[in-house]
Amino acid sequence: MKPLIRNTLLALACTAVLGTASLAFADSANGPAGGGPGWHDTGRIQAMQQRRTQHLAELKDALKLRPNQEAAWQAFADAVNPSQPPLHPAF
Repeated sequence: MKPLIRNTLLALACTAVLGTASLAFADSANGPAGGGPGWHDTGRIQAMQQRRTQHLAELKDALKLRPNQEAAWQAFADAVNPSQPPLHPAF
């Protein structure tokens, strides 16, 4: 009976150690949600904002909006252009 208890306790201890190690690894600063190098790269954010602005200008030109549609266009442009970038990208 003693070997069974000892083996069970050994298995539980190993499971606890491996479980704790896997949690520590998953919570590391270099993980996907941890914000590793380049995560908040301001150059990339500014380039993305410039592309968005350019795309909206091209879209507005292609639509050939009438003067009575300008208010609706401005509301749309304000809705899709956030005032500040998100803290992290949406997955």
